[in-house]
Amino acid sequence: MLASLVRGTFETVLVIMQRALLLQRSTYTSLWAGYCDSLKKRPILTKAATGIVGSIIGDGLAQYAESRNKPRGAVSYDAARASRLCAYSAVIGSPIGHYWFHFLDKVGRGELLAFVTFQRLT
Repeated sequence: MLASLVRGTFETVLVIMQRALLLQRSTYTSLWAGYCDSLKKRPILTKAATGIVGSIIGDGLAQYAESRNKPRGAVSYDAARASRLCAYSAVIGSPIGHYWFHFLDKVGRGELLAFVTFQRLT
């Protein structure tokens, strides 16, 4: 009796986990498809938004790491610093990166190697 109850509970939990995994997978798949669609329709705006999110996460981690060296009461989040980094990423970093990598795709690998080698030699 106890064994059948445990087996039934285990099977129920397994079914719930499988359904949750399928739901999670379809949610992530639809989010990724939306992101890829947005990259095709509005590449610079999408890359700027991605750069902002990456800047917020990266700067948050950096500020957390910096705060570990300070006394307990001195921990604070510098929102102005994060805002400047996000503005730089959206206005300068992402568009330049977009066009730079677009240029590298057009140039090709052989020409790029020659270009980089020439730059190193001069």
